[in-house]
Amino acid sequence: MAAKQGMAEALAVVLTDDSDKLHTRTLLADAVTHLLTAAEGQSAVRPGVAAQDVLMALGGISLIAASEEQRALATRLIDLLLHGIVTN
Repeated sequence: MAAKQGMAEALAVVLTDDSDKLHTRTLLADAVTHLLTAAEGQSAVRPGVAAQDVLMALGGISLIAASEEQRALATRLIDLLLHGIVTN
């Protein structure tokens, strides 16, 4: 995420409460739900992880990653997020 310029802005736009973005947000949530469901079926992620929670966490992390000085923090937060979702 840190390498992709504009990721924070794109996620912020999609994750806001603006009703015009609802369709895009729904598509994104559906895609994440699909990935989580497939991973849960393989016992690769813990059960019950909500796509919206993952998206909101990624949105926050991408805002941090947008600042060059915060890349290390963003990396730690992504690691923390993944360790909270992925099973061992």
